Amino acid sequence: MNTGEIAQPTIAPTTAVKIIGSDPVDPTARTIFFVHHAAGLIRDYIPLAQKLKPLIRPVGIQQVLSSHVPYRPVSIPGLAAHYLDLVETAEPAGVPLIAGHSVGGLIAMQMAHLAHERGRRVGLLLFEPAAPDPPTIRRILAAVRTTRRAMRVPDPAADVDGRLRACREAILATGLSPALADFPPARAYRVLATLAANSTAARRFCPAPLDCPVELFVSSDWPVLRALDSTGWLASLRGAVTVHELPGDHARFLTAAGLEDLVHAAVRRLGV
Repeated sequence: MNTGEIAQPTIAPTTAVKIIGSDPVDPTARTIFFVHHAAGLIRDYIPLAQKLKPLIRPVGIQQVLSSHVPYRPVSIPGLAAHYLDLVETAEPAGVPLIAGHSVGGLIAMQMAHLAHERGRRVGLLLFEPAAPDPPTIRRILAAVRTTRRAMRVPDPAADVDGRLRACREAILATGLSPALADFPPARAYRVLATLAANSTAARRFCPAPLDCPVELFVSSDWPVLRALDSTGWLASLRGAVTVHELPGDHARFLTAAGLEDLVHAAVRRLGV
C-alpha cells in the first residue's frame, strides 16, 4: 500500500511525515501521529491505521532510508526533538495525539516530555514500548557487518553465492522478519544499519518523568510490564496509566484483534 507524503522537514533531512494508507478520511477526524519503530519504518502500522479510519486520521513519522545510510550513533532525545517539531508544524494548536510501538513508544514518551517542557499537552498511546535486548543488538550488528561485506564489488574470483548465503544466514540469525533475508544486500544493509543505530540508542535511553495520562497497550504473553519495571520506564509514568491487555505477541501486536476498538476508546478517554 502506498503512502502519500504530506510534508518534508527542514530540520531533520532523514525524516519525513507521511499519511499512512491512501484512502480519504473525514476532514474532521482526529489525527494520531505514529512514530516509526527501530527499523525507521511505519509499514507495520498500516493494518491498524486502515481500521481506525475514518474517525482517525493516521499520520506516520518515518525515517527515509537513503542509498548511503552509515551506521552512526543517534539519541532518543535527539529524534524526539526533531519529531515534536514536525508534529507542532503539522498541528500548531490543540492537543496532539502521539503513538508508538516498541522503540517508537520510547521516542513517543520523550516527545511527550519535551512537549510538557514547551507548555504543550499531548495525548500518549504506547504499544509495548521497549528496547531490544543486548544479544539481539549484537546479532543485528553482526548482520550489518555481513551485509556491508556482501555489498562490496567482489573480485572476479570471489564466491558471490557464498557471500550472499552468509548474508542471508546472518539476517535470519537476528530473529527479525524472514522477509528481510530476501532483500538485496544494499537494501538489507540500509534497514539493518538504521535498526542498529536506533536500537543502540534505545538501550541507552532513560525516560524522563511524565505527568500526562497514558494509554498503555500490552500483549498477554510478552512481559512488557516487568521489563518496564526493571528499567524504570513504568516508574517514569506519573500520570494516570490505563493498561489494555490483548492476546498475542510483541512482533504481531499491531494486528491484534480488537486493538482498533481499544484505540478509539482510548482517544475518547484522553478527552481530546
